[in-house]
Amino acid sequence: TYSTTARATKDYTGDVVTTLAENVNLVETVLEVNDASAVESGKYIYVGQEEMYVEDVNTTTNKITVKRAQDNTTEQNHVQGAQVKGINYPGTDDNALIQFGDDFGFDGTIT
Repeated sequence: TYSTTARATKDYTGDVVTTLAENVNLVETVLEVNDASAVESGKYIYVGQEEMYVEDVNTTTNKITVKRAQDNTTEQNHVQGAQVKGINYPGTDDNALIQFGDDFGFDGTIT
């Protein structure tokens, strides 16, 4: 038996948690944001078309440490002021909005 739990891999609700305070190149993993207090460690964010996993948040310096290009997205350059959207942040449920029939790359049958 094989079982999975669906997890949203993009922001369906449009909830902006902060904006970028600087331009971000393809290799940066520490990003400065305008307000890190709304960003949560251990959650995913979406900037442009790139998903990132938040490893650490420093609210004193407004810097977040991320793993870039998650769930088959690609690293992108991002401009200062770009929206940082949260995936499944408090008060939102992106998982509930996953489109019916999305198999996340899994298909077939088990017999």
